[in-house]
Amino acid sequence: MTTTIRIMLVDDSRTFLDSAGALLDAIPGFEVVARLRSAEDALAELRFTRPDVVILDIHMPGMSGLEAARRIKTRPTPPRVILTTIHDGSEYYRAATAVGADAFIAKSEFGARIGAAVLATEPD
Repeated sequence: MTTTIRIMLVDDSRTFLDSAGALLDAIPGFEVVARLRSAEDALAELRFTRPDVVILDIHMPGMSGLEAARRIKTRPTPPRVILTTIHDGSEYYRAATAVGADAFIAKSEFGARIGAAVLATEPD
């Protein structure tokens, strides 16, 4: 039996949402169930969409992806969270870890690493 991993994408860039969504939808067993442009919309949509994984951009207008990740991880039975940004540096990895994110991927590595990162966040 194949389980579909339900993914919510959150980024203020429509271009990134479209390209990342197409990439993820092309991976067998992955389904993008929401493409949202703000952290506030993501928090509001979580209870309706019920994703297994939320992929959040760190830098967005309004609430940051870091704050959204922190809030998501305080929920009962939260989805797994992967943070991403155009910046690549250990400070972003540390910030992602500090808010309880399950993974961090720089956007420059997104295409090469996102499939494995989503699968690595699967519970045992």
